[in-house]
Amino acid sequence: MADERILGTGDFVERVIKEAEQAIQRQLPPARMVEAARDYIARACEDDGVQLAHLRSGARGAAVSRCRSKVARHLVDGMGFPLAEAARQSGVCTSAI
Repeated sequence: MADERILGTGDFVERVIKEAEQAIQRQLPPARMVEAARDYIARACEDDGVQLAHLRSGARGAAVSRCRSKVARHLVDGMGFPLAEAARQSGVCTSAI
C-alpha cells in the first residue's frame, strides 16, 4: 500500500492511516465533548462520594483532590481536552491541572 501524502510504503503506511482514522473517530464536536465531560464528572463524583459542588469549588480535601485528579487525567488524556478546558470543567485554575 502506498499513499503520496506519506513517505514510505506497506505496513508503515497502513499503520499511519489507521492511527489517523482512530484519532478522527475519537474526536467529538465541541458541544458534545463538553456534555460528555460533564456526564463523566457527575459519574466520577458519584462513584467517589464527592459532591459536584465541592469538586467545582476548588476544595482541597483528600477525597475531592483524588476525584479531581482522576477527572482531569481522563479529560486531558482520555478525551483530548486542553488543560485550560479541563481546569474550567474541574473548577480550578489551569496551573492546578
